[in-house]
Amino acid sequence: MGCCLNFLRGAKSGDDEGDTKKDIGNMNITNSAVICRAGKSGDGILISPFVPRNSYIISGDGIFLGSCSLDCDTAFWEVVLGKKPEGIRVGIKRCTKQSTIQLSGQLDGKGEGESPSWCLEGHSFKEGDVIGVCWDQTDLPMLSFTLNGAILPTGSITRIRPANDIYPAVSLTKESTCEIIFDGAHFLKSAPSSKFSMIVCATSLI
Repeated sequence: MGCCLNFLRGAKSGDDEGDTKKDIGNMNITNSAVICRAGKSGDGILISPFVPRNSYIISGDGIFLGSCSLDCDTAFWEVVLGKKPEGIRVGIKRCTKQSTIQLSGQLDGKGEGESPSWCLEGHSFKEGDVIGVCWDQTDLPMLSFTLNGAILPTGSITRIRPANDIYPAVSLTKESTCEIIFDGAHFLKSAPSSKFSMIVCATSLI
């Protein structure tokens, strides 16, 4: 974990790892499933692949989305907090083809507006914390979170309707960094239940 944290602390546009928006599609898939990848992001966001975990280091200012909508009944992914964790919001965002996707600013967590978002609020975190995100259309709450493998008793979002066109999302403020892990072979912590596994993309790639 130490090597990754060092990278999280120092993610900059000039790093040798590079601005990888043009190289994102070249990372290896570790199994036959279609793994969620980096999708759209705000102009102020820099994405760099972290090859050892088939994951992404995110830095900059704005909103980052996963590449596919949460059409699956259940899903799980992780966000490892890096520099300035107080500037990172972890959650989901609705994006439809008919709406104008606003990817500047931050996730608002209120589920309002043309392109609403929902995120974990009311907690303080430290660098290195691993936030697990649990999506569940089979039970309530529909969106819940773990911290370093333990369920967070508060911060869950009971119901999100409609549940279509929802994408994994994180937002960052300037100088914040994080790692987002979609590949289940590289999760750092166990999901809270065996029903949760990595996102399997089927449609709505963005």
